[in-house]
Amino acid sequence: MKKPEEDQPNITMSARSRLFEKEGHHVEVYIYKIEDGSLWTLEVVGPHGTATIWDEKFSSDEDAWNAFLKAIEEEGIEHLIAPIERRTFH
Repeated sequence: MKKPEEDQPNITMSARSRLFEKEGHHVEVYIYKIEDGSLWTLEVVGPHGTATIWDEKFSSDEDAWNAFLKAIEEEGIEHLIAPIERRTFH
């Protein structure tokens, strides 16, 4: 019988994953894919530990990073740092 961790896929993290700061607020940006996969996932974790994961998958880590920057530009970082009950996206 396999151990549970052996059933987990290997994840490749993008070098674009980082701590991002704007207007005195910080979020952790994670861009990753399954090791042999071709599509990237974008996840942002705010200071309350709440994760926002984009439904859209991206063909490159650069596309994922640009989607993050666009969200910051259009919605503001406040949408990513608010507790989950206060977040809305358009």
